[in-house]
Amino acid sequence: MNTSPPIPPFWEQVKAGCVVDTNEADYASQNDCSATGRRVASEAVIVFSVGNQFYPYPLEQWWLSETGATVKWSGDCSGTNSSCVIRGSCSYNGANPIPVCPALGAKTATATIVFQGETRTYTVSAFDGTTQDNGPEQ
Repeated sequence: MNTSPPIPPFWEQVKAGCVVDTNEADYASQNDCSATGRRVASEAVIVFSVGNQFYPYPLEQWWLSETGATVKWSGDCSGTNSSCVIRGSCSYNGANPIPVCPALGAKTATATIVFQGETRTYTVSAFDGTTQDNGPEQ
């Protein structure tokens, strides 16, 4: 006799969320995320993800483990994988050797998943208010 609980249907397991990369330990949150901490002097990064499994390393995110499930991202992020990354850019001002890497601000991405003929959408909002870390404060 099988006494283990039934495995929930695919759609009940699907979650969507995001994480903003900072200098600290970063944790994904469902539906929306934000950060205002410091980050290494590099591009700002937001990772949106969707899926029925959770993967904690190197950045927490969800991923699709079901064969035949497809995803398409739209909005501020585009792609066809379980995760979608928005990466900022840096620039140099004159002779200053330290790059200027602005935060990304508010971003929204929508994941459309198709599985066994059924389609569902998940919209995730993120806010990156991080500042670059250029070493010890003077």
